[in-house]
Amino acid sequence: MKISEEIIVNRKIAIALGLIFVVLVACLVSVLANYASMISKKDLEISSLKNQIRELQDLVGKLNSTLRAKDSQISSLNSTYYSLKRDYDKLLSIIEGGEAIAKSATWISEDGRLRVTSEIIPEFSRGKLLSYTVKVTVTNIGMEPISKVWIILFPYKGDRLIENWSPYSYSKSVENLYIGESYSYNFTKLPKYMTTYKVIAVAG
Repeated sequence: MKISEEIIVNRKIAIALGLIFVVLVACLVSVLANYASMISKKDLEISSLKNQIRELQDLVGKLNSTLRAKDSQISSLNSTYYSLKRDYDKLLSIIEGGEAIAKSATWISEDGRLRVTSEIIPEFSRGKLLSYTVKVTVTNIGMEPISKVWIILFPYKGDRLIENWSPYSYSKSVENLYIGESYSYNFTKLPKYMTTYKVIAVAG
């Protein structure tokens, strides 16, 4: 009887141990499965973060490239600005020193029939003074139409007319200027060494 009871007890212990083992294995499998799921999620998160980092790095690269281009543009604009400022200061000193006529002037013709306005316009290219344009405007302020008006420009260098000056190249006529009517003409490509000029407007 004792041997039989011991066998039964041993069987029960073995069964209990087997059940415990099965439970432990099941728990371990569950833990491993959860852990694998967590690792997979973390891998996805890491992959997503790496993609975001690459995108941000690309964006930083583009911004740096844009910044370098803007710096180059600013440097070019600064160079142009200082060049223009030098030319402007030079022109201003010439004007203030009396070597060139003022920027604009207005007067009435001797017979009182015309109001004449002249304006000197410096022409620049890439910050360098190339030439001048003189814009002349005549207005009929008389009491009757004017059949013809002659406008003649005399550009000077110092006290001498510029080279190659001729009345044909530096004159303009306009016909039938009615009461209150204005006419403007631009004398272009005047040499940059011009220091002063005179305008004569005659009503015919």
